[in-house]
Amino acid sequence: RPGLPPEGLMLPGAESWSGSSPFIAGSADHVAVYGGGTKVPEKAADAAVSLVVETAREISATREPSDELIAKMEMALDREEPLAVVDQAIERVLGLELTDWEPLYDALSAIALNTVRPRALKTAMGLLGAFQEEETIPFFATMARHPEFSLFATTALANDVSPRARAELLTLLDVTQGWAKVDVVERLLRVEELDLADVLLTKAMDGVEPLGGYIALGVAERCDLAGALASSDLMRDTLTGACHVLAQLANDAVEGGPI
Repeated sequence: RPGLPPEGLMLPGAESWSGSSPFIAGSADHVAVYGGGTKVPEKAADAAVSLVVETAREISATREPSDELIAKMEMALDREEPLAVVDQAIERVLGLELTDWEPLYDALSAIALNTVRPRALKTAMGLLGAFQEEETIPFFATMARHPEFSLFATTALANDVSPRARAELLTLLDVTQGWAKVDVVERLLRVEELDLADVLLTKAMDGVEPLGGYIALGVAERCDLAGALASSDLMRDTLTGACHVLAQLANDAVEGGPI
């Protein structure tokens, strides 16, 4: 079945990241995205981003990043709410006039592959995604299956317009559930160069319960739900999926949707 087994959802690090939290994996970031916002003061976020930028400069000045510099960057990336800093960090780091980006790429890769700090991993994925290196695509596709990291991993995949990245994003429709599935569908809804109406109608609502309200309206609008239901040429699986979208919209209209 899609998704991960319970042991696959366990996170390393502090106890609060390892199962004692009353919230399911990924909830905190997604609540922030869908209306709650982050709670980090702007001044604190700016200071955190400045530390990342300063460390990036130090790393780029070396031929090969030392373990000490990699550890310094890992600590700089380990913010309480990665969402509060990741976009600004990407913008400012990409704005650096570096002569050699490879040391920074190597340091971020080392952190992403070896850290036991989930928050550092999220921010590292955000920065790594900006490089759009083909070798990172399988990594992002794997991390996108975990709801704690799917928001960052699917964003990195979606920002890469290469055929391989697009193919991986589409494949994730079949292997994700819950928040991870929401993230995959949300990113695919923004892919304009491909005709994804049939595949989204067919697969978007599978395994997304009880979070279907976050994507149903977007799927209906992007895929012309009314036109699909009126068509006599719709495949059975696609018709079934379209009916699930309609049922979710009806439920949201009666009980109130999440957004």
